[in-house]
Amino acid sequence: MRLLKDLDVKFISLVKRPANRRERLILKDDGGFELFISFEKAHFSEDMVVYGVVYAPNEPDAHGDYTTPEEIKKAAWNFLKNGRVRNVDVEHTYKEAPAFVAESWLSKGNDPLFPEEPENTWIVGIRVEDEKLWEAMKRGEYKGLSLAGTARVVEKSFKYRSFAKTDWPIAPKNTPWNGKEARRRIVEKGGWELLSKCVAAVKMEGDKLPENLSDYKFPFCDVIHGKVMIVPEAIRVSKAFLNGAFEVEIDSELEEIARSVIGEIEKRMSDKKDGSKLRKFFDNFFKGGKNMEKNELKELIKEVLREIEVEKTEEQKQKQIEEKLDKIAEKLESVEKKVQEIEKSRKSKPQDQPANESETEGIV
Repeated sequence: MRLLKDLDVKFISLVKRPANRRERLILKDDGGFELFISFEKAHFSEDMVVYGVVYAPNEPDAHGDYTTPEEIKKAAWNFLKNGRVRNVDVEHTYKEAPAFVAESWLSKGNDPLFPEEPENTWIVGIRVEDEKLWEAMKRGEYKGLSLAGTARVVEKSFKYRSFAKTDWPIAPKNTPWNGKEARRRIVEKGGWELLSKCVAAVKMEGDKLPENLSDYKFPFCDVIHGKVMIVPEAIRVSKAFLNGAFEVEIDSELEEIARSVIGEIEKRMSDKKDGSKLRKFFDNFFKGGKNMEKNELKELIKEVLREIEVEKTEEQKQKQIEEKLDKIAEKLESVEKKVQEIEKSRKSKPQDQPANESETEGIV
């Protein structure tokens, strides 16, 4: 883990080379550096201005190199102070291109263009003054920005610790997932201690919990309708990271902890008693349930959902949760029999008899 200090950005270059992460840092023996930032989230305006993130604080690259909000502030201010707005080139030629830094600011959080970026992220708007270069950028020929300058590297010592709580309620399978926003919502709800229980590991340099979202690794929970819940999509994304799908190097200590925590949650998800029952119920419903009386079907679904909406607080023990799930399973068995009877009755009707539109109205 290395901290970059005293960043002095000399040039911002438009480059064509790809990167497998938004940031890829190259440190040189002479103290120089190059930092690649992808145009993946860039915004192109009608005024021929491209807006992009220059550097986000406390976000390690694939090799664990990062910098702090304070260092980013100084770098952004000095870039303007030293009159380097014309120091925009192509492919690190160090020859001024027909472009300049027209806008430069530090995000205050929830930025209009880059709402997911943390506070004190350095963002620039580069005005391009050449039509051919602009069209090439819009076609995707240029993959991003690359900073060039100097920095001082400071080695940092840290350790990973896990405070993960793996028995949170599990959200529906189709719940959307955004790791950064999920971490923010959890901190807003219960502070850093709560967040530490909702991630696989925390990167710590002492005994006090850090107050940087990026130090909380492999998040798996979000706040849904006011409750902390495990999001299945977060588990899928974490597994993909651990299995190399994103070509990102992971610290061996972190990987070992994350695999253990994610594996435990995955096993719990696969062992959920109500999962197969629910799938079977809805499979049968879509096959035969459409011929039920509308009011009867509505009441049946409400009854099942009332059983599923069980309050699971931190104080509830696993045995109590299992008892609730057993009751749900019993209820679904009776529902399944009812649906099978309907299906059998439906098959006995003439094949060309269509379903009454009023019977299915408002169900889906």
